[in-house]
Amino acid sequence: DMSNMNKGNGFMVYRKNLNKHLEILGERITMQQLSPLAGSLWGSEPEPVKDYYKELSEKIKKVHNNRVENYIKNNRNENMSRKTIKDMTTKNGGNAFIIFRKKLNEELRSLGYNLNMEEHSKFASNLWSKQPKEVKNH
Repeated sequence: DMSNMNKGNGFMVYRKNLNKHLEILGERITMQQLSPLAGSLWGSEPEPVKDYYKELSEKIKKVHNNRVENYIKNNRNENMSRKTIKDMTTKNGGNAFIIFRKKLNEELRSLGYNLNMEEHSKFASNLWSKQPKEVKNH
């Protein structure tokens, strides 16, 4: 299930795939052993293999972001209601989007999602673009 894989760069997906392959073979190694092995193998892979894992990584990120967005849409609780979003954008006189992004990050973390800043900013921008004008104007 791609959506449950570690999202990251192509190498991280390659390393995770290598670890799963070794587990299937009955070989269990620590991350300290796996990382140098994966690094060495990654370095010897031809560009088409690396490109495959980079593309797979991007697909995983899209699946993950879609799952987060769908979760928020389908499980919108009082913390993320339109009224709360509207209220949070007026706190401290800050930039409405910055406050929105910060509150969204807090909500996602409370749900167990830990996006890096680049992913979070893209995701927040996407959700922000879908907010009604009354939220954006505050």
